[in-house]
Amino acid sequence: MKKTLSSLLLLLPLLAAAQAEPGTYLLVDNRQVVYHGKLKIVNGELRARDDGGKRQVWKPDEVYWARVGTQPYLPEKDFQIPNALSFRPVAYGLAAVLDSGRLTLLRYDYEVGGPGMGTNGSMGGMGSTTLSAYLLQLPTEESAQLIPMNYYSGKGADFKAMLAPYFASRPDLVQLLEKGEISRRNLAAFVHAFNTKQPFVAPRYPGPPAGVIQD
Repeated sequence: MKKTLSSLLLLLPLLAAAQAEPGTYLLVDNRQVVYHGKLKIVNGELRARDDGGKRQVWKPDEVYWARVGTQPYLPEKDFQIPNALSFRPVAYGLAAVLDSGRLTLLRYDYEVGGPGMGTNGSMGGMGSTTLSAYLLQLPTEESAQLIPMNYYSGKGADFKAMLAPYFASRPDLVQLLEKGEISRRNLAAFVHAFNTKQPFVAPRYPGPPAGVIQD
């Protein structure tokens, strides 16, 4: 993967920190029991509070499957996410499943910065910011692959080059990709068209807009 600045800037600050929602989850060591509670995913870990108020934090390799609200999550291992001007490996992390089938599209959310500190390390910032990395995986692949994209446009030359081989059996989709009509905003619909063998239908309400780098 060409480590250019544009391919590194695929990070999307979310407009608000994730809030706990009702959900369910299964644990690796006991897949027969379905746990319920208020759940949220923070830096790839599952934070749960049951009906009795007991709080627990589960590492991603302890979780077999989770659903927070309507969003399913699966544990992913040995993938990379951008880190400043390079990459850093993630051994395990819970990632949101955006579409699945012949290809699985995932989104991994994580925080940078900290309370009272901007993302550039300066004091007096707005605190931590949640960023997102998008991943693609074939059923035959052990690890999901990072999708490079320009921070602002949500696409770019590296974006096209990485995705094109996966969609080679669908010339109609490759054409949309080459024409620049596919970006982060409609990537889930694009993958869904491939998985369902249906024409691409642009979502009426595209995905979240490109964010602004927060200091």
